[in-house]
Amino acid sequence: MGLPLDLKMAMTVALIAPLGFVMGMPFPTGLRQIAAEPLPATSRERPASSAIEWAWAMNAASSVLGSVSAVMVAIQFGLNVALAGGAAAYLAAILLTFTWRDSLG
Repeated sequence: MGLPLDLKMAMTVALIAPLGFVMGMPFPTGLRQIAAEPLPATSRERPASSAIEWAWAMNAASSVLGSVSAVMVAIQFGLNVALAGGAAAYLAAILLTFTWRDSLG
């Protein structure tokens, strides 16, 4: 608490930036994979365009609902439960990613 403000800000960035970078990578990586899907021979429009729009919509909805849910859970059950729920959500996303990759062949 007695540290200078500049040092506290630098420590905060040093601790949070790597986590933010790693947690922010799945969405652009997924968009890149969706956009890289080949065009069907009979279609003029990219079939992935609809999937990209849905990905953006789901990301926006999840961001809003996740932040509100985290605050409500933390108030009702405590911060540890809210953090555990967030960790469980990221674990579920990782498992679903591997399942999705396997189903694509």
